[in-house]
Amino acid sequence: MQGEGNEELSIEELASNLSTYKEQLQQVKLLFVICSLKFYEKHCIYAYSGNREK
Repeated sequence: MQGEGNEELSIEELASNLSTYKEQLQQVKLLFVICSLKFYEKHCIYAYSGNREK
């Protein structure tokens, strides 16, 4: 298989690239969850605290 600049990539390099990609994807997923929780906390929990209609 060839990478950028038409250089040959070994199985080891491909495996390393895949491992790096998986780690970065996991970090992005974690960041998304954290941001989603912060958004929920800011916009939902505070909207319903204190001023509920009875």
